[in-house]
Amino acid sequence: AEVVAFDLRVPWDLELAPDGHTVWMTERDGSISTVDLHTGKRTLVHWEEETYETQENSGMHSLALHPNFDQNGWVYVHYCYAKYDSKLVRYTYRGGALENREELRKFKANTSHNGSRLVWDEEGALFMTVGDAYTRDEFPQDTIHVNGKVLRMDENGGAFPGNPIADNPVWTIGHRNPQGMCFGPGGQLYISEHGPDTDDELNVVERFRNYGWPLVLGACDTPEKQHICDSLNVREPLLVWNP
Repeated sequence: AEVVAFDLRVPWDLELAPDGHTVWMTERDGSISTVDLHTGKRTLVHWEEETYETQENSGMHSLALHPNFDQNGWVYVHYCYAKYDSKLVRYTYRGGALENREELRKFKANTSHNGSRLVWDEEGALFMTVGDAYTRDEFPQDTIHVNGKVLRMDENGGAFPGNPIADNPVWTIGHRNPQGMCFGPGGQLYISEHGPDTDDELNVVERFRNYGWPLVLGACDTPEKQHICDSLNVREPLLVWNP
C-alpha cells in the first residue's frame, strides 16, 4: 500500500481520469480535487460553497466524469444544498477549474441516507444510487419518488430511453442507502448497501427488481420474509453482513 494523499476531510468518491494517472476526488465539505498518482500532487479544482454538510452524513457525495470527458470536460456531482434538499449538477472543466454549473435534477435529502454513487454504462446511461432520506415507510416502495432507488438517466438527467417506465428514471426500487456501485465483468452492475444495525448487503442490480426495503432486510430466509419476497419479486442479496 502507498499513501498518495493525506490530510483529507471525509473523502467520499474517487474517479480515475482517462489519462490513467489523475484521480478526481470529492470531500464531504464541498471540495473537488485532483490527485496525480505519479507525483502525489493534490490540486483543489473547486469548492462548492452551496454544499450543506451535517455532522451526521450529508454534504458533497458522488462524482463521475462524462464518458467523453476529454472532449466536453463534463463533471457530474451530487451534493446536499440544504438540510432536506440535494441536487445533481454538471460542471464544465476548463483551464484547471470547474465552471458553468448546470442543475440537472433535484432530490429530497436529509442529514443522512442520501446515497450516492454515479457510474456510466457502455450505452451512455448514467446510473445513480439514491438513499431513502429517512422516508422508509413512504418512498422506497413506490415508482413515483426517486428516493430509495437506483436511477438510469441520460447525460442531461432525464430518463434514459428504454427504462421500465417511460419518462421515469427509476431502474430498481426498495433500497435503504446504497453508497457503492460498480460494473463487473460482462457489464453486470453491483451495489453495496447499508442496513440499519444488521443486514448490510451486496446486491446484483437487475432491471426493475425490488430490493425489499423496508419490508425485507437481508435474505428471504424466514417464511414471513419469503412470502413478501415472492409477492414483491424481491431480488435477494449476494452477501449479507450481520452485524
